[in-house]
Amino acid sequence: MRCFSFRRIFCALVMLLGCTQFATANLLVNGGFETPVNTTGSIPSTCGTWEYNTGQSTGAVNGVTPYEGFSMLQFIFTNPGRASGISADCDIFQLVDVSGYTSAIRAGLARATLSGYFDRIAGDAGTDTLFAINFWAYAGAPSSFNNQIHAQTELGSMECYLFTDADPKTWELALCTMFLPAATDFVAVRIAAVENIRNDGAAPEFDGHYADYITLTLETVPEPMSLAVLGLGLGAILSRKVRAARRS
Repeated sequence: MRCFSFRRIFCALVMLLGCTQFATANLLVNGGFETPVNTTGSIPSTCGTWEYNTGQSTGAVNGVTPYEGFSMLQFIFTNPGRASGISADCDIFQLVDVSGYTSAIRAGLARATLSGYFDRIAGDAGTDTLFAINFWAYAGAPSSFNNQIHAQTELGSMECYLFTDADPKTWELALCTMFLPAATDFVAVRIAAVENIRNDGAAPEFDGHYADYITLTLETVPEPMSLAVLGLGLGAILSRKVRAARRS
């Protein structure tokens, strides 16, 4: 009977502290690029699409097979609107509305995790080896992203750089995580292939560089005070059980 009571009280404590907790599925649209993508265009102002520098979805090519599914993204060109040598990154963005998770974000408990897999061909001595993945948190409407990114008014940001090997059969993981600032309304995700070896302007600028299975998830992480309350609750239960055992 005592064991049942302990289990019931423990479950009640966990449910009480965890009733507002969540972990989302992937918040990005078409993170595996299974729906055909051609990203050439302007900086996005709405959520749910991959946009900006030149990339396109493709099946297996150049000895590289998609990490999952039947398609992946190929990075092709940096910024066709700029002169050769000025831009070294093929930047591709997607905006994500996170206003549905306001309570956790305002409480400072929402942790965002961005991850993705990258691969490239072996190439030669001039083949670029670097990829980047990062995200920014912003207040306001997604339509303000173009102005905000140029004004550098982000609330917070996180980034990860990945130097890849020369084996086209191995996909490599890049991952970054951050607690979203309390005023966050939307998140801007960026994936990029970087010309770290040779910055040229002839298309295609990348010999064979790919991304797949890009994910953005949110989860609540209990604040330290909640964990302390849980610990105190369990300590009190265990103390009662010890006292009861001593009396018996």
